[in-house]
Amino acid sequence: MQQLDTDVLIVGAGPTGLMMANQLNKYGVRYQIIDENDHPSIYSKALVIHARTMEMLELLGLANKMVNKSFITHHLNFYYNDEPLFTMDVSRLRMNTDYPFISILPQSKTEKMLENNLPANTVQRSTKLSRIQQDEDFVRATVIKDGEPYTITARYVIGCDGAHSTTRELAQMPFEGESENITVMLGDVKTNDPELNHKLSLLSTEHGLLFLAPFQNGYIRVIVIDFDKQGDQFPKEVTLEEIQSSVTKIYPSSLQLKEAFWLSSFTPSHRQVPSYRDKRVFFAGDAAHIHNPLGGQGMNVGMQDAVNLSWKLAYVLNYPISSRLLDTYQEERKPIAQGVIHMTDRLIRAMSVQNKYAIKARNKALQFFFNRPAIQKKIAARLSQIAVDYTFPSFSKPRVKMALPQKGKAGERVPNIDLYTLQEEKRDLYRLLRPGECLFLVYTDEASLPELERQVLKALRVFEQKAGAWLTPVFIIQKNGGRGKNEYKESLFLDMKGDAKDRLGLSKGDVMIIRPDAYSLVRTSMNQARGLKEALVTYFG
Repeated sequence: MQQLDTDVLIVGAGPTGLMMANQLNKYGVRYQIIDENDHPSIYSKALVIHARTMEMLELLGLANKMVNKSFITHHLNFYYNDEPLFTMDVSRLRMNTDYPFISILPQSKTEKMLENNLPANTVQRSTKLSRIQQDEDFVRATVIKDGEPYTITARYVIGCDGAHSTTRELAQMPFEGESENITVMLGDVKTNDPELNHKLSLLSTEHGLLFLAPFQNGYIRVIVIDFDKQGDQFPKEVTLEEIQSSVTKIYPSSLQLKEAFWLSSFTPSHRQVPSYRDKRVFFAGDAAHIHNPLGGQGMNVGMQDAVNLSWKLAYVLNYPISSRLLDTYQEERKPIAQGVIHMTDRLIRAMSVQNKYAIKARNKALQFFFNRPAIQKKIAARLSQIAVDYTFPSFSKPRVKMALPQKGKAGERVPNIDLYTLQEEKRDLYRLLRPGECLFLVYTDEASLPELERQVLKALRVFEQKAGAWLTPVFIIQKNGGRGKNEYKESLFLDMKGDAKDRLGLSKGDVMIIRPDAYSLVRTSMNQARGLKEALVTYFG
């Protein structure tokens, strides 16, 4: 039998790779993470962290640290020239998430916090992947460090190495899609307008688009699409003067740029791999999909790719579970990225129209529809990615059919809720998910608790013998009781605020299995024991 160096080799130490490493570290999975750069990037790059990604960071215990370092805004302002079109109010999501805002944090800071959450010197830098050879049971990866090649053997390789992924190239995986034929200039600069340090804005004019996002130390991210500087007319070198000339043309009043820290340019494309898995090699983040930057979706989608795949890898490696579970990664995540590609493509097309009649029609439509509270909330939910769910895959359909009416569907996002111990100490649901096990959540009353607890714990003991100990029982009762005999007092919680009843829609006898990434696996009742078993077999094989 081949002696393995590690179970998982992660290629790329950007946000996606570091999120993957943090997740695997939590599960005690052996992993190595390599990056060809000799030091972390100092540039801001991706800035936006949306609510659903913050919820994933909450499962790692990092969300508060990220929020404390971020510029927080509740509004995204859209203008045509100096005319307000609409303001996206993300605070409308305050009843749906603990993070009803947009967090602006330089990618370099995000990466640093994720890396600091790992054991020291975990990332192997100046280490480049040069070859992968797949066997039936492992992957042999050749890497080069300090000019010297050596081999790492792993059960799985995860390509998190960006849009120009070496992993994808070595696996000969196509990257299907096309350029959007627009070239973008960007810069991290300071300005002479202190008001811009407090708001997030997207301006559209007949001359181009201008995105302004404050982040830290008085710096503002300026992204410019100048319609007159495209194709052969695009400058050979992006300078502060070039960006200034475009900003002067687009911005409706005088705005001076100064103290540039970073200047760059790119031509956005929308592309995606046809398969997120090639035997024992997987692709995540920009290695799997790319799109234009409008909406700040890219880094968030990649980090959530990592969360989705990591717990499944850990379960396959740690428990007697079929590796077919890993196929659900593509079936769940590929449509999500495809939806983002479609959304950002439509958005940039809409904001880039130049015909004056089309501009007038677009502006009227935006003002008419997007200022409506219901539409605002729907768009904010999609932008923040809390609208993402997994109710659509084929393996969800049997579980959707067995769900109780009005109780929600299998695959839906599970929001965080407040629970309380018997001593009335607060314990939120996401804290219970942090160890990485699935929660077998039962909602009942005090009178029914002893018999129900006996049945559930007996069934779970049998289940553990066959599949491993990854289902954690959680009993929730509505009133302050349960102080008598109880085999697992640490498994009993009080729904003192009614969150489980109102926000999760639970009532007496209901059962909900919650995945480690805070999505429901199944929602039914205790009298559907056969259905519960079928749901687990369908998903976990």
